[in-house]
Amino acid sequence: MVTLGLNPGQADLSFQGRNGIFAEEIGELGCYSAWAATDPYGQPAWEDRHRINRYRRELVKFACRWTDDDELSGADLLVVEMYPWHSKNVTATMRPPASVLDEFVWAPLAEIAVPLFFAFGAEWALMCEQLGLRQECRWGPGGKDLGSPVKSRTVVTYRLSAEQRIVVCWQQGYAGPPRAEDVERLRAVLGD
Repeated sequence: MVTLGLNPGQADLSFQGRNGIFAEEIGELGCYSAWAATDPYGQPAWEDRHRINRYRRELVKFACRWTDDDELSGADLLVVEMYPWHSKNVTATMRPPASVLDEFVWAPLAEIAVPLFFAFGAEWALMCEQLGLRQECRWGPGGKDLGSPVKSRTVVTYRLSAEQRIVVCWQQGYAGPPRAEDVERLRAVLGD
């Protein structure tokens, strides 16, 4: 499953720095892809230092519910985070240049043969519109009834290509994936 997130959080250079634990692991495995497949942010070394990452945990739960496969793990997810990278907190609207989004997010996603990309956080809707992607449908506030118990839950789809859609989901105060009660509603409105 491919998901788009907003901000991966503050950097820990002892793990993520040029001479950090992750760089050593990448070197031992010979490539970044092999290292990423180990689900490094779900490993005890990371979680012992940083606690369990609730966002990652909710993404895995969402992927399991969406695919009806309880065996999925963080290694089965590709998460593309929007800039700014590794900020402690975000205090302003994220507005990366459209050319950066096009080159480093949309173009690579177009090469992946999946019909749906899930983006979590209202800022992704702004980025889709900034790039001129066509809004296909909207559910929740300002759109069709989603039937969600969360009144602010909003879902907007955009066409990336004839075969691919971006599904942007958010609710007030939460930019993570839909919880269990909304997965079936989301499936129903997306027709999957």
